[in-house]
Amino acid sequence: MAERPVFIPIYGSQELVREIFFNLTWNPGFAPVQKRRTLPALHEAAARSGWTSLLEISSKSEAKLGRT
Repeated sequence: MAERPVFIPIYGSQELVREIFFNLTWNPGFAPVQKRRTLPALHEAAARSGWTSLLEISSKSEAKLGRT
């Protein structure tokens, strides 16, 4: 198991974001395919708590907008 954060923007507050942690199954390894398996697990964990339409900011992101 691993714990990963999701950052939610907070509008109209001095605090810019709220950090919410989710437990997920970790896929060890350095291969890109292993890293890509962890991303859906994070999205699924967030969706179970009502957080959907997440933008993954990562070189492994499926969305072009999210790739750094």
